[in-house]
Amino acid sequence: MLGSKFSVDTFQWMSLSVIIVLAVIKFVQRAMFTNNFRHIPGPRAHPLVGNVFDIMGKSTAQFFKFVSEHCNNYKGNFILWLGPYPKVYFQTPDCTQAILSSTEHIDKSTEYALLDVWLGTGLITSTGRKWHHRRKLLTPAFHYNILETMLEPMQDTTDILVDRLSQELDNSGFDVFPIMKLATLDIVCETTMGYDLGALKNQNSAYTQAVGIVAEISMKRFMLPWLHYDAIFKRTEMGKTYYRELEVMKKFTLSVIRARRNLLARRQNAQDTNNDEDQLAGSARKKPTAFLDLCLQLPEMKEDDIREEVETFMFAGHDTTAGVASWTLYALEHHPEIQEKIVQEAESVGFYDGPVTIQTLASMDYLERCIKESMRLYPPVPVIAKQLSAPLKTPNMLVPAGCSIFINVFEQHRIPEYFPNPLEFNPDRFLEKFKHPYAYVPFSAGPRNCIGQKVAMMSQKILIAKILKRYVVGSTVKPKNLRLAQNIVLENEGGVILTLKQRCDKDSSRESELSMGTESSMDKGSSTDDSL
Repeated sequence: MLGSKFSVDTFQWMSLSVIIVLAVIKFVQRAMFTNNFRHIPGPRAHPLVGNVFDIMGKSTAQFFKFVSEHCNNYKGNFILWLGPYPKVYFQTPDCTQAILSSTEHIDKSTEYALLDVWLGTGLITSTGRKWHHRRKLLTPAFHYNILETMLEPMQDTTDILVDRLSQELDNSGFDVFPIMKLATLDIVCETTMGYDLGALKNQNSAYTQAVGIVAEISMKRFMLPWLHYDAIFKRTEMGKTYYRELEVMKKFTLSVIRARRNLLARRQNAQDTNNDEDQLAGSARKKPTAFLDLCLQLPEMKEDDIREEVETFMFAGHDTTAGVASWTLYALEHHPEIQEKIVQEAESVGFYDGPVTIQTLASMDYLERCIKESMRLYPPVPVIAKQLSAPLKTPNMLVPAGCSIFINVFEQHRIPEYFPNPLEFNPDRFLEKFKHPYAYVPFSAGPRNCIGQKVAMMSQKILIAKILKRYVVGSTVKPKNLRLAQNIVLENEGGVILTLKQRCDKDSSRESELSMGTESSMDKGSSTDDSL
């Protein structure tokens, strides 16, 4: 009995000793890890929880302001700790260049892993060899000749949008962002999948609503570290809603992919495909859709691979495009003379005379500068996030491995040294080269720059030029009163509020003047006759 008790006591003491030793080792490792970041300034962080209490309960707008204030306080790099995780913020072109130009540091931050259940490991979230392979495979989908096939759906959807905006004429103020999201969802859906979603006409469709809900929940999850764990997130009401809406999106995307695959198979076996087109679920276009068709023709891409890339481009394309268009219209609100100049340029190159061509869009240089200036002031993605798996050398410090890097594009675009009078909307600043090649990065830069930036600029030019042809844009909200928020893309708490007035058509205005002149002459003649 004594020997048995001794062996049990010995085992317990040995077990306790091992636990203590492991705990000490873990503590020392943790202390060494955190000590690596002591040279990076930042607000005081508490053990284990870091700066979580500083942001807990904050809205996305309040969090955006919180980060901006620290950017202004530290004027360079600074660090926040979300629980045990270090987040280092960059806001200068030199540091931005150090990471974006690197071929080694191409991994997205760990926060992007939260999107894996939605986007899989598509072009945005994938890393390493898979990312390199996918980028090479999908680059041909944005070839010049293929971009031309995207122009027709862009123009058709924009025409529907312009008519829809007539409902807001003389309104005291309306939020353009939700309407613009529906339009860009239609554009991206048709140019990516060849499917006419009709979100503008039917904004209550299950898929349209699901996209909005999933994007909103994703951003809330980014901000709350305890929801990063699937075991916790799945048990919350937010998590249950997320997975339910995600299933709606997946079923829709797979149904379109399978319908398109069947159509392509029938095309190969029949010369006359006109009847086949009518049988496709929805109203797909007769012209091949570059992106989905390309994916379907790649034998190494299975159905799940195709779905994750389609979902990635739907996610990355529609929100950002809607953001750029909405903020560009807002930025132009106090500049009716610039709006008029944009319309005049479009008229001079024949933009309004018929179907638009890539050459026509390329010649609209002034409009492009306006859009670029809008993206400087209101970048669609205000923060770019990367993950360091190895130390990063910047011009003024060595950033240790194991942290996330957040490039604050919003603040960097407003540095007076690179952008004189940074709060002024001045398209002509793009007539000259900037002092630093990485000062302006709305589409990111380097190896992981935005693959769809040419498509984005094309759609922006069509959207802005057509809207301004019909309407004069104004706003009741001044820039200083904005409550900016990062909800995946840059938004404003309370919406991007605009006002619209009908633009006077020159020809009809001239006819009206002539008519008034004739009527006036007739009035004078009558009066002379009466006097006689």
